[in-house]
Parts: sequence; C-alpha cells; structure tokens
Amino acid sequence: ATIPMSNPRARSLNLATSVGIVMYHMLWRYNFGV
Repeated sequence: ATIPMSNPRARSLNLATSVGIVMYHMLWRYNFGV
C-alpha cells in the first residue's frame, strides 16, 4: 500500500522514517552480531 507523496512534508517525513529504520537495523545487527 503506497501513499501518494504530493506533499513535501509527508515525503520528508517518510524519508526520515526510512533512514531511521535502516539505522535501527544496522545498530541491531551490530549489537547482536546476526
């Protein structure tokens, strides 16, 4: 389910969320060594 990103604030929020998720996974992998 994709939400059309016509509004720049929503797009930047989505980008920030994506970056946060990636960093979270990198930290999790670093901490648990999976």
